[in-house]
Amino acid sequence: MELVVTLATGVGSSLFVDGRLVPNVEVGKNRLRGSELERIGNKLWNNRLLKVIAKLEHMFHYDHLYISGGNAAQVDIGRVPGNVTVVSSLNGLLGGIALWPEAGHFAANRQELAHRKSKHPALQQPTDERRRPRPYER
Repeated sequence: MELVVTLATGVGSSLFVDGRLVPNVEVGKNRLRGSELERIGNKLWNNRLLKVIAKLEHMFHYDHLYISGGNAAQVDIGRVPGNVTVVSSLNGLLGGIALWPEAGHFAANRQELAHRKSKHPALQQPTDERRRPRPYER
Protein backbone atom coordinates (compact mmCIF):
# COMPACT_ATOMS: atom_id res chain seq x y z
CA MET A 1 0.00 0.00 0.00
CA GLU A 2 1.36 3.37 -1.00
CA LEU A 3 0.15 6.81 -0.05
CA VAL A 4 0.96 9.95 -2.03
CA VAL A 5 0.58 13.37 -0.44
CA THR A 6 1.07 16.58 -2.41
CA LEU A 7 1.93 19.75 -0.53
CA ALA A 8 1.25 23.00 -2.35
CA THR A 9 -1.35 25.74 -2.01
CA GLY A 10 -3.57 22.96 -0.67
CA VAL A 11 -2.94 19.36 0.31
CA GLY A 12 -3.82 16.48 -1.99
CA SER A 13 -3.64 12.74 -1.50
CA SER A 14 -3.95 9.43 -3.31
CA LEU A 15 -3.95 5.92 -1.88
CA PHE A 16 -2.82 2.96 -3.98
CA VAL A 17 -3.36 -0.70 -3.09
CA ASP A 18 -1.52 -3.18 -5.32
CA GLY A 19 -0.89 -0.35 -7.77
CA ARG A 20 -4.57 0.56 -8.09
CA LEU A 21 -5.99 3.91 -7.02
CA VAL A 22 -8.47 3.73 -4.16
CA PRO A 23 -11.21 6.20 -5.06
CA ASN A 24 -12.57 8.91 -2.77
CA VAL A 25 -9.74 8.96 -0.25
CA GLU A 26 -8.96 12.48 0.90
CA VAL A 27 -6.61 13.12 3.79
CA GLY A 28 -5.86 16.80 3.17
CA LYS A 29 -4.82 18.84 6.17
CA ASN A 30 -5.37 22.59 6.13
CA ARG A 31 -2.59 22.95 8.67
CA LEU A 32 -0.06 21.92 5.98
CA ARG A 33 -1.20 24.18 3.16
CA GLY A 34 1.15 26.72 1.65
CA SER A 35 -0.26 29.71 3.54
CA GLU A 36 0.47 27.94 6.85
CA LEU A 37 4.07 27.36 5.79
CA GLU A 38 4.42 31.08 5.10
CA ARG A 39 2.66 32.02 8.34
CA ILE A 40 4.49 29.80 10.85
CA GLY A 41 7.80 29.16 9.12
CA ASN A 42 9.68 26.10 7.99
CA LYS A 43 10.60 24.62 11.39
CA LEU A 44 7.09 24.60 12.90
CA TRP A 45 5.58 23.49 9.59
CA ASN A 46 7.96 20.51 9.49
CA ASN A 47 7.01 19.64 13.07
CA ARG A 48 3.36 19.60 11.98
CA LEU A 49 4.25 17.49 8.97
CA LEU A 50 5.96 14.88 11.15
CA LYS A 51 2.84 14.64 13.35
CA VAL A 52 0.64 14.23 10.27
CA ILE A 53 2.96 11.55 8.86
CA ALA A 54 2.68 9.61 12.14
CA LYS A 55 -1.13 9.89 12.08
CA LEU A 56 -1.31 8.80 8.44
CA GLU A 57 0.89 5.79 9.12
CA HIS A 58 -1.32 4.83 12.04
CA MET A 59 -4.49 5.26 9.94
CA PHE A 60 -3.40 3.51 6.75
CA HIS A 61 -0.45 1.28 7.74
CA TYR A 62 1.09 2.13 4.37
CA ASP A 63 4.26 0.50 3.11
CA HIS A 64 5.54 3.74 1.66
CA LEU A 65 4.59 7.42 1.68
CA TYR A 66 5.58 9.69 -1.20
CA ILE A 67 5.53 13.45 -0.65
CA SER A 68 5.44 15.74 -3.65
CA GLY A 69 4.20 19.15 -4.70
CA GLY A 70 5.46 22.68 -4.73
CA ASN A 71 6.19 22.74 -0.98
CA ALA A 72 7.86 19.32 -0.88
CA ALA A 73 11.19 21.12 -1.25
CA GLN A 74 10.60 22.56 2.24
CA VAL A 75 10.42 19.11 3.87
CA ASP A 76 13.33 18.37 6.20
CA ILE A 77 14.21 14.97 4.71
CA GLY A 78 16.61 14.20 7.53
CA ARG A 79 13.69 14.03 9.99
CA VAL A 80 11.18 11.90 8.07
CA PRO A 81 10.92 8.12 8.64
CA GLY A 82 12.71 5.70 6.32
CA ASN A 83 9.53 4.70 4.49
CA VAL A 84 8.90 8.28 3.37
CA THR A 85 10.35 9.63 0.14
CA VAL A 86 10.19 13.19 -1.15
CA VAL A 87 9.77 13.06 -4.93
CA SER A 88 9.67 15.59 -7.73
CA SER A 89 6.34 16.87 -9.03
CA LEU A 90 7.61 15.80 -12.43
CA ASN A 91 6.84 12.20 -11.41
CA GLY A 92 3.13 13.03 -11.20
CA LEU A 93 3.23 14.64 -14.61
CA LEU A 94 4.93 11.58 -16.11
CA GLY A 95 2.35 9.32 -14.47
CA GLY A 96 -0.45 11.39 -15.99
CA ILE A 97 1.18 11.14 -19.39
CA ALA A 98 1.44 7.36 -19.00
CA LEU A 99 -2.32 7.23 -18.35
CA TRP A 100 -3.15 9.50 -21.28
CA PRO A 101 -3.96 6.69 -23.80
CA GLU A 102 -6.49 5.24 -21.34
CA ALA A 103 -8.05 8.67 -20.87
CA GLY A 104 -8.21 9.02 -24.66
CA HIS A 105 -10.23 5.79 -24.80
CA PHE A 106 -12.81 7.25 -22.41
CA ALA A 107 -12.95 10.49 -24.40
CA ALA A 108 -13.56 8.49 -27.59
CA ASN A 109 -16.42 6.63 -25.88
CA ARG A 110 -18.02 9.92 -24.82
CA GLN A 111 -17.80 11.22 -28.39
CA GLU A 112 -19.33 8.02 -29.74
CA LEU A 113 -22.16 8.24 -27.21
CA ALA A 114 -22.83 11.86 -28.12
CA HIS A 115 -22.91 10.89 -31.79
CA ARG A 116 -25.42 8.09 -31.09
CA LYS A 117 -27.65 10.45 -29.08
CA SER A 118 -27.73 12.92 -31.93
CA LYS A 119 -29.06 10.23 -34.31
CA HIS A 120 -31.64 8.60 -32.04
CA PRO A 121 -34.88 10.63 -31.84
CA ALA A 122 -35.75 9.51 -28.30
CA LEU A 123 -32.39 10.73 -27.01
CA GLN A 124 -32.43 14.11 -28.73
CA GLN A 125 -33.02 17.30 -26.82
CA PRO A 126 -36.64 18.43 -27.14
CA THR A 127 -37.40 21.32 -29.45
CA ASP A 128 -39.10 24.41 -28.04
CA GLU A 129 -42.56 23.05 -28.98
CA ARG A 130 -42.02 19.77 -27.10
CA ARG A 131 -40.04 21.13 -24.18
CA ARG A 132 -41.68 21.12 -20.77
CA PRO A 133 -41.47 24.43 -18.92
CA ARG A 134 -38.99 24.49 -16.09
CA PRO A 135 -40.26 25.46 -12.61
CA TYR A 136 -38.59 28.87 -12.72
CA GLU A 137 -40.21 29.62 -16.12
CA ARG A 138 -43.81 29.22 -14.87
